Amino acid sequence: MNIQVAVLCDAATEDNGKLNLLGAFDTIYTQQLPAVHPQCSIALRATFGHEDEGDHKLRLNFVDADGRAIMPSVDIPVQVVLPAIRSLARATSS
Repeated sequence: MNIQVAVLCDAATEDNGKLNLLGAFDTIYTQQLPAVHPQCSIALRATFGHEDEGDHKLRLNFVDADGRAIMPSVDIPVQVVLPAIRSLARATSS
């Protein structure tokens, strides 16, 4: 697996293979915890090879500046299925 983009942002959409990000950020400032952030999205774009096929679990962790968890982890099941590679054979006649 190759993670090409992983970002926290105000909004994210996909349109015909284009990833659209609005307002990317990496820090939420607050006076106290727990804090409520009105809306945000996590945008992730990854590519996979045949060695990645099968069932996997993607785990998201939100941590503070010292690496301590600030909320429970989020586990997301991911199934990687790649299309079969077709070879084109050309018939020749003599």
